[in-house]
This record gives sequence, structure tokens and C-alpha cells, in this order.
Amino acid sequence: MAVYQRKDTRKLLQEIEKGLVHPVYLLHGDRYLCRKTGDELIAALSKENREYQVNIRRMDGEKEDPVQTVNLLKSYSLFNGRQIVRVMDSGLLSSRTNSSSFWDRALKAHADNDREVVVRCLSRLLDLADLESCAELAGLTADQWRK
Repeated sequence: MAVYQRKDTRKLLQEIEKGLVHPVYLLHGDRYLCRKTGDELIAALSKENREYQVNIRRMDGEKEDPVQTVNLLKSYSLFNGRQIVRVMDSGLLSSRTNSSSFWDRALKAHADNDREVVVRCLSRLLDLADLESCAELAGLTADQWRK
């Protein structure tokens, strides 16, 4: 599996133009840069080609059902041509090891008065906490909060 840094994006897009297309592209990092690079990838993959029609599905990770997403990725399109599935902020890739980064982003967004980002980050933290209900948060000790 090839790994490209942000500075290598042009090289990746040139390879796609030459016909070297991989079945999966995973973008990870800053949301704005991932979105921008994703748009560039979709544009490169969907350039008109006599052989292909392009079917693009966009999914919001906050509203996604992970089982449905995996099933969609494993299925074939009914139409001839390339199928592109773009999932933004997928919960499939979140883990407890990156929970501190969600908290840091929530604090920064709160300082910047960006409520949308605060809610998104805190929602991810709650998903990772695997709580039955938010009422469980009231009884947590300081050590449990850190954990």
C-alpha cells in the first residue's frame, strides 16, 4: 500500500491520470485538507473516459451505519463503470487512542466559539465511551473521566 503525504498529492493525481487507480483511498488528518484532497481525488477519478460512467455516493459519518457502509463497500454497482463511495468522518476509524485529540479539538473549537465542531467532537467522545446513557456521566470520578 502506497502512502502519500499532503505534499505528494500532485504525484498521486498524475498517477490517476495515467490510469494507475487503486481500489481504496484513505485520507486521514485535518478535516479541511482531507475534504479538499477528497474533492481533487473525486475530480481525477471521475474525469470523462469513454469506458467509464461514475457513480458517486456521499455519506456523512455522523449519520452512517457502519454495517451498511461495509456492506456497500463490499457490493458491486449495478451500473457499468466506476463506483466512488465517499464517507466523511467515519466512525469506523475512531478508536479510544485518539480520544484525547477529540477533546483537544473540542476545547479549541469552544475557545473559537465554533459550536458545530464542539458538538461533533464531544459526540465522538461519547460514542467512544460506549455509555448506555448520558446520565452515567454524572457519577464518574476524576480518574474515570481521564480514562
